[in-house]
Amino acid sequence: MMKPTWTSEARRDLSDKLRQHADGELMHIFRAANPTEIIVKQRFRGFSDEPEKKLIIAVEILSPTNSSAHVVKLGNTDDVAGDCQAWEQCAQRRGVASRLFIAPISGPVSEHRQATIYPDVYQYYFDNGRADQPSELEAVVDTCIQSDVPASGSIERVLSQVYTEAFRCFYHSAKEDPSFEAVDLGVKNSLRYGQSNDVLALWQQPTYVGLRRGAAWLTCCSRKPDSLERPLYVDPVDYAAWAIEHRKYPKMLVGSAHGDLHGRNVIVGTVRGEAEWPAVFDFDKMADKNLIAWDFAKLELELKCRLFQQLIDSEEERAELRSILRLPQKPPFPDSIQLTGEERRIGQRVELMEIMFAIERLLDDWTKQISSRSRATKLDAAFEPDISASTALGRAVRIIARIRKEAALFLGFERGRENYWQDEYYFALATYGVVTAKWHSADDHLAWALLSAGVACANLSQLPWPPDSESPPDVSQVPSHLHLLPYAYRCWNERDRRNPDELLDRGITSLREGIVRFPHAIVLKEQLALLLSTTNQPENHELARREVEPLYKLACVFRDHELLSRLGRIYKDRADRLCDGSFTHAEMLEGALPAFQAYQASLKYYKLAYDFSHDYYPGINAATLALLVGDHELKNQLANEVLAICSQLPLDRVDQEWILASEGEACLLLGNIDRAKHFYSHALDRLLPSETGKKESMAKQIRRIGWPTHPKPIASLEDLFH
Repeated sequence: MMKPTWTSEARRDLSDKLRQHADGELMHIFRAANPTEIIVKQRFRGFSDEPEKKLIIAVEILSPTNSSAHVVKLGNTDDVAGDCQAWEQCAQRRGVASRLFIAPISGPVSEHRQATIYPDVYQYYFDNGRADQPSELEAVVDTCIQSDVPASGSIERVLSQVYTEAFRCFYHSAKEDPSFEAVDLGVKNSLRYGQSNDVLALWQQPTYVGLRRGAAWLTCCSRKPDSLERPLYVDPVDYAAWAIEHRKYPKMLVGSAHGDLHGRNVIVGTVRGEAEWPAVFDFDKMADKNLIAWDFAKLELELKCRLFQQLIDSEEERAELRSILRLPQKPPFPDSIQLTGEERRIGQRVELMEIMFAIERLLDDWTKQISSRSRATKLDAAFEPDISASTALGRAVRIIARIRKEAALFLGFERGRENYWQDEYYFALATYGVVTAKWHSADDHLAWALLSAGVACANLSQLPWPPDSESPPDVSQVPSHLHLLPYAYRCWNERDRRNPDELLDRGITSLREGIVRFPHAIVLKEQLALLLSTTNQPENHELARREVEPLYKLACVFRDHELLSRLGRIYKDRADRLCDGSFTHAEMLEGALPAFQAYQASLKYYKLAYDFSHDYYPGINAATLALLVGDHELKNQLANEVLAICSQLPLDRVDQEWILASEGEACLLLGNIDRAKHFYSHALDRLLPSETGKKESMAKQIRRIGWPTHPKPIASLEDLFH
């Protein structure tokens, strides 16, 4: 018998010693076929390529009477025997026979070595050495995204065939687990929960916390702290820990499933530019108490993490995607801000993560539109917003959406569970996104997994929302840092209606506990700074500054105008306290007194916040501060811009009184007293008698403007507030 022949691709990265050892084992395994030639055509590397332990190869056997093609696993018995054992448990005993799920055969090689053979896996394929030879599904999806060959519609059909056959052979007998015991065990095992290599503990390491901080900051920095709208992103690590502790699981189907379905253990042929004839192997994780949703979620997430990254590699590709996804144009980064190398690296990742997040939200929008069986099964069902299949992004999201449609069908509509499948699928996606830290470092692959999992968590009906803003939250029991914000903001917002010190102290205590539990949540520091700066204790004002000022350059990277505005307010209040009546405005300017320096710092931060957001709030504050530091040209420019911005805002917004007050303030800065009175009058009409704090804030801003200008016209405006 001749020694096996290895193609160059199959022997790549293999040592001569290992290849020679495999030659002997292959000749031993196939000796009964009396082969004239054994050809090793391909090596399947999986995600953990350890050929010394487990070598997976495509082998063609030629003999005088016939030929056959198999996938063969060679390795230590402990590493390769599981395929046959799992198949016997889940399929053979049930009489499962399938062309797509290939029954493995065990072949002992030596005392400690074994072969698992998936026979005739290649029998339906035409191998001519070109692009249409059989390939891993991941490779086929890759070429489809890049060049539309094979066509994305044919890959959708392949996925439908895989899941339809999986349902026929395995999923149809799955049952819900009313006790949640199997769900709890499956989740804990996947996360190595409570073990020395616990995945949740891995996420607490500094590099992983940094990634979580970036995701939370990016997705929530523009969110109002008192918002009771459902968030778009929830940190999945926090949520997973909470769900396990409180056993807050959705209803999930448990039964026989592949258990490790991904893009490298599905083989696909390509014929005439179409993907055809899938075959599935690698059954070592198959079991009769698997979570069915795992087969869908793992395939989706592995394809996204490994292939979608190439969509955003170049600056031109990112610009095109921002246009397709209708992401707003970013304002230019100020030349005055000098970033460190680490801050620049974070900025580069933020740019990528912003696009990742937009794609995840697009997929979520499409998922919510899978509202019927026909929407799940039709290849040409339209979803909004439409992304053309002529683009790489359009092809990519259609392939992922097909996996979700198959999940809707076989977790939902086929089982009469159309109201449960989405929670089930999103929980699997969230859990697997956290699990991926076992295999991915804190890189862009893991960033995509994190964002995908966080968007999934935000959509789970098990997430308690909205949080109670009336009473102090139990920080140790909430699933997310976002649950702490409404109460903390209420403590600040209602400080003028009741005992302010007691209310602020409660909010400060809650936020400080939250920062310890959620170290990735910068927004908690922002809120803490706001509350500290509002107290009557001078030492708290300095603590507020120290809490957030070290973050200001990163706030610029994330375009976080809220944090920058917090700093602006801290310095503005400090300057006000320094203006004790012992000097005039002119003397402050001439001597560049500490009050002047504090107003300058305040202007710097408010102006940065305005440049990044073009929001009227930091804009009008920057305009008034420009007056206080003597920059009249900037004052006039900003006041006119704020008037233009406010004139385009509808007055059915919850902040309508502040829009009107800002217009009044802008008119006052431009010297139009009568018009200012008009706007202030309408702003005051929208205040309740109990909202004295808002009224005082407006009046205080008028007094600031009156200090460097003429007091008499200002006095006539102040009369409105009495």
